[in-house]
Parts: sequence; structure tokens; C-alpha cells
Amino acid sequence: MYVGPILLVMNPFKFIPALATPELKSCYMDLVKTPYPLQLRKQLQPHTWAISAMAYRTLKDTRAR
Repeated sequence: MYVGPILLVMNPFKFIPALATPELKSCYMDLVKTPYPLQLRKQLQPHTWAISAMAYRTLKDTRAR
């Protein structure tokens, strides 16, 4: 569940492969490409990549105006 545009990052001092699979990455990259990112984001689990993708998309969209 999302509570808002909050990004909390913890450094576990080690790489966690389960959080950085290519399949997982492509799911969150689709947030940048899809015309309906909010609906897609609701279907995905919360992840730091979701926050990053939405921030990038917002920057890209607002610069185009």
C-alpha cells in the first residue's frame, strides 16, 4: 500500500539480488512508458523504483509543457 510520495531508503551494506531482478526492473520501467501510470502503480508492490519512475515521469511530463 502506498501512503504518498515518500521515499525511504535503507542501506543494508550488501546487495540484495531479489530486489533488483531484470523482470522487476522492467515492471517499474513500464511506469515511465504507459499512458496510465497511476493504474499500473496500484497493481505493483511498493518499491523504490516506483517512486523513482514516477518522479522521472513527472519531470518529463512537466518539461514538455
